[in-house]
Amino acid sequence: MEKKKEIKIYSIILLVLIYLILTSIPFSLFIQNENTIYFLDISLRVIFIPIYFIYIRREKLESIKKPSFNKRDLLFIPFILVTISNIFVALISQFEINELNNISIIKNMIFYALVAFNEELIFRVTISSELIKYNSKIKTIIYSSLIFGLIHLVNISSLSSIPYVLLQVLYSFGLGLILSLVYTYSNNFIYIVIIHFLFDFINGYLSVELFKFEYNMWFFILNISISLLFVLYGLLVYKKLERGDKNVSKNMDI
Repeated sequence: MEKKKEIKIYSIILLVLIYLILTSIPFSLFIQNENTIYFLDISLRVIFIPIYFIYIRREKLESIKKPSFNKRDLLFIPFILVTISNIFVALISQFEINELNNISIIKNMIFYALVAFNEELIFRVTISSELIKYNSKIKTIIYSSLIFGLIHLVNISSLSSIPYVLLQVLYSFGLGLILSLVYTYSNNFIYIVIIHFLFDFINGYLSVELFKFEYNMWFFILNISISLLFVLYGLLVYKKLERGDKNVSKNMDI
């Protein structure tokens, strides 16, 4: 049994490495044309999808389950608000508004949709589903979120980029907690892809393009406050879902 567990771990590591190799090629170092770079980035992310399904079938890893929809899933709706937290902060702070490029918006929508789809396949559908075989739900949520956060360390390109990347690791860990919580208790791939896409596209791209952000103390205080509110709400949701599962188990025993 232990040997089988180790094989699964190595299979997951290799899957992550394949993804990183395909999506972390620094095209900008030897290609000047932005459209060409964009095309290559998109193409590799599309190519990864069939590679993923072929690989997990060969390695017998967990794949997408048929999505189900339950009334308790309504508890996840407030998490959508975390995807627009930067917009809220910008409006409260009255940041100046920029003009948007429609072509750039469409291109980034496609890009971030693929990022969300790819990463949810790996970090929630496969990694979370494998971890939960050997761990409790809460440990699975924390461990998979740590992996998701730490994997963003690959974005370090220089000493000056370290603070920014560490911040990215932190908020990726926080987003991972939400996504892992939602997937662990719903097994619904649609939910997590939507939340992930909206977070990356709105908070990571659109808000920065739409507003002239000032990264001052007020900005960080507001963001930290919003994050703490969602952490508190996440804990309440977790406790409610756990109580619900325990009650179901007791009724089944009877």
